Amino acid sequence: MFIRRIQIFVFILFLPGVVEARTLDELKVSYEVKMLELKNKHTLALDKLVTGYLGALERVQKKFQEGGRLGDVLKVTKEKEDLKNKAWPLPKLEKSLPADLVKLRKVYEKTRILVERENATAIVEVAIKMDGLLEKQTETLTKAGRIAQAKKAKVQRETIAADPKIVSSKNLLERVRLDQNAPVAMRIRRSGDHLEVLVRFDKSGDFSMDSPVENVVEITGGKKQKGETKATVLGEFVGAKGYQVDPYVAFESDLDDVLTPPMQAVSLEVKPGVTYEERKCLRIKMGPVAPNPRIEWPNLLEPETSASVVKLNFHYLIPLENQKLRGFAFHQGLLAPLDGQVMTTRGRWVGKSIVAESVNNNANLRFYFEGLSGGGKTFNGGNEVVYLDDLKVTFQQFSAHSVATYKDGKVASKPVTDAEAQKSIILSGRLISQN
Repeated sequence: MFIRRIQIFVFILFLPGVVEARTLDELKVSYEVKMLELKNKHTLALDKLVTGYLGALERVQKKFQEGGRLGDVLKVTKEKEDLKNKAWPLPKLEKSLPADLVKLRKVYEKTRILVERENATAIVEVAIKMDGLLEKQTETLTKAGRIAQAKKAKVQRETIAADPKIVSSKNLLERVRLDQNAPVAMRIRRSGDHLEVLVRFDKSGDFSMDSPVENVVEITGGKKQKGETKATVLGEFVGAKGYQVDPYVAFESDLDDVLTPPMQAVSLEVKPGVTYEERKCLRIKMGPVAPNPRIEWPNLLEPETSASVVKLNFHYLIPLENQKLRGFAFHQGLLAPLDGQVMTTRGRWVGKSIVAESVNNNANLRFYFEGLSGGGKTFNGGNEVVYLDDLKVTFQQFSAHSVATYKDGKVASKPVTDAEAQKSIILSGRLISQN
């Protein structure tokens, strides 16, 4: 009986023309009940939509199975798993997907957006209605001298206005269109190659790793050239977990010819193109008196304030007869070896990969020998050698920095063209809190 009375009261409360409730508590209960009704309605609509899509996927999967198309069967299986995990937005479609699956996905996404917009519209309408009722209550209670209750009504209004569900519903209506052409949210620059892109809101109206990106003429530092990223969503652009990154190769050399800039040797004798153990490579020789010996790649890495993840691929050989040069490591500046790895295997060619995140604010990549004897900054290498071949340095996860923000598809603030002044929004492929 009590539930029935509440339902009747909610119905009456939200009829056009109703301006106040008997008590604030009744008003709050009625609002919560109405929101619960909308939530249940939305859940039922989504369940119906997902069930229908799963059924369609089952039918097309059966057709692929009967045709012996294993690859396509597995792609449909992946789509079904994403649906069952309630993923939204769904992962980006692969370019090689069969036409039947692409067609079904597009219908699902368009219908899903329609369902989400209808739900958001209903939520916002109820919130606006509730706000009007609370505003009237605040005025009435104030006139009656019931200040404590008036303040309570005011707090309820503020709570509703700040409710994440209300805010996200309003954002969705502003940012998610039926044509799926969402407005621009931000212009960003990534670390490494400093490409800039425009980032649009995703299918939920949020700024996320699923947000579409598009190339744009770069403006940071006075550049006036258009980047050419192959990424289509933010996660690919910055190398977020679970996304196929559009990488940046910062350095690549087979070390068969001259040293490729910005590579430079300090207090070492280096000779590219030397043939050793059937490989053409770089010979690195260190004499008995070498002040601060190293190979350096200035400004190849990113500082910790623009944290990124790089991958080094290379081959090396440390001769068995070495007595002094028994190992080496790559460093960011002067501190510990990247990923703590020191190369010490001797007597054969070794292929090696190192994945490391920015660890300090020195942007120089350095090659140092490990365990040398000597005093101060002068070391004894005994005229021994080490061989290095096929070095490649690739950015796999990037930081990203805000160049400009947008409102209603238009630039909302003056673009920041000084890289040092741009605010970090992503570090090492991860969104960071903006609080």
